[in-house]
Amino acid sequence: MLIKKTKMNNLDVIFSDLMEFCDELIKDYGEPVKPSKEEIEKLKEDIVKNSANYNIRMPKNFYLIERVEGEILFAHNIDKYLGLKSPFNLMEFLSYINDGTSDWNYLSDYLSWAKSAYSFIEKSLNKEDPYKIAFKIRMPMRCYDGNIYWIVQESRLLETDKDNHLISHINTYTISNHYNEKSQIGLQAELFFDESYQEDWSNAIAENRFSIKPFSIMPIQRQILNYFHQFPTATVKQCSEYLKYPLNTLKKYISDSQRKQGILDMAKISFPLIKIKKLKDVVQFLDKIGWF
Repeated sequence: MLIKKTKMNNLDVIFSDLMEFCDELIKDYGEPVKPSKEEIEKLKEDIVKNSANYNIRMPKNFYLIERVEGEILFAHNIDKYLGLKSPFNLMEFLSYINDGTSDWNYLSDYLSWAKSAYSFIEKSLNKEDPYKIAFKIRMPMRCYDGNIYWIVQESRLLETDKDNHLISHINTYTISNHYNEKSQIGLQAELFFDESYQEDWSNAIAENRFSIKPFSIMPIQRQILNYFHQFPTATVKQCSEYLKYPLNTLKKYISDSQRKQGILDMAKISFPLIKIKKLKDVVQFLDKIGWF
């Protein structure tokens, strides 16, 4: 029971971090202005009526339309191919991304690629035609029969605001071959424009994805964070006395400009969209995502 609870807590932290990222990303976005509601309904109808969904010779696809903020607007064939019954939320859907071990490494990898792509599209592709951009990635998912399969996801922009900010996207998932890897392997995402592979764009999101590192800290640094979470108005000197560590040593564990191994240094790398200037900012953010 303890192990199961710990795994679920880890999943909660992963999604809290994702939602915090998305909230920061969309804070200045406006209301969707295109396509029209009628066009979106026509798209949903075309998906449902697509004869390829019922042709045994065609690849097996399922679909999801989701807002960047996490709201699911439409789903098709999810029950049929994943065994996930409606209504469900994005957290429940994405929890199917794993290799059967439920350590969530694949999910974390997938979300790192997604966040990198969101950031790159927002910062670097805002002058491009958003409807010609496609994001593709292959990841393992647990399907309706209990087996793990490689699933190819292709995402295309759907709703945009007046400034072409991405409000929602449509994801098409294609079931590929059975997952039979002996050990976990890294995922790889790619960007396309007008059906053509974009090497420079794909390299850019890869560079961004691998510059974002997991927030891995030493036990003493965890103690420091726990102390300031419990005593938010305390000073560093009081913390050093409480933890029985020399003051200068403790300061280096908090900020280490030379080796970049301090709490502040690593938090800025792990959470690039969050404004971090002092330890209090890190504590408040970690508290928001349920880290403590």
